[in-house]
Amino acid sequence: MKLRIAIPNKGRMREPAIELLKGAGLKLNSGDDKALFIKTNNPDVDVIAARVEDIPEFVEDGAADIGIAGRDVVEERGVKVKELMPLNFGQCSLVLAAKEDSGIKSVNDIKDGSRVATKFVNLAREYFKKNGKKVEIVELSGAVEIAPVIGLAEVIVDLTSTGSTLKTHGLVVIDTILESQAVLIANSKCAGELLDDLLLGIQGVVSAEKKKYLMVNLPEDRLADMEKVCKGMLSPTVTKLDKAGWIAAQMVVDGKEIFGLIKALKKIGGRDILVLPIERLVK
Repeated sequence: MKLRIAIPNKGRMREPAIELLKGAGLKLNSGDDKALFIKTNNPDVDVIAARVEDIPEFVEDGAADIGIAGRDVVEERGVKVKELMPLNFGQCSLVLAAKEDSGIKSVNDIKDGSRVATKFVNLAREYFKKNGKKVEIVELSGAVEIAPVIGLAEVIVDLTSTGSTLKTHGLVVIDTILESQAVLIANSKCAGELLDDLLLGIQGVVSAEKKKYLMVNLPEDRLADMEKVCKGMLSPTVTKLDKAGWIAAQMVVDGKEIFGLIKALKKIGGRDILVLPIERLVK
């Protein structure tokens, strides 16, 4: 069985997608960024580079077995695919936004008949229907944030990651419709050992990105204190040092907690603290 993976052919998710596959053991053989069909170092796995908007349909129709796309695009397309896992990059939010001086503070303030500019027609329509609002959807392919400025629409539904573009155009977020990030999707018929092996590799890379490997030297009589500091984790690996009364402890920790852990370990006498990245973590 051969496996085809669809990845974005350009944009902010392309390089992270390639790095993810590389970390999972798949190296793309083509150095041409414009190549649409790419062989890999695994003769049974090929890569298709496609518009991110087309990837959900490619996967649903079986042109690709699995694909990497934003959850926002998958939901907008309404395709019948399986979301296998979030990939921890490409984070953004689909939001409802209006001009700062519009007087609109919530969706309830939007009058029936108001115009909504968006690229996400289906998600916007579903959102306003759920909130009991009858609006006119104005479909735009780009520069959605300018619509309220030029009087084309009263509000917009668009993606934002930092909010800086909205702020530049005098817009504020009224509501968050969907939290999105890159996800791995598959069609319903995709199965087999080759897929399982690839998923194991990808999951290992994604898990490792959230973790750090921490090593610390500590007085032996403070071991119990360290276990309190690192509560909720599996028991660290502990070895005695040549220096009497000292031990070395090694553990995998959440990356977001690393600074707090270092501070706590220093307070109980920890020293020579070393934090390392993890290439792959298989649970």
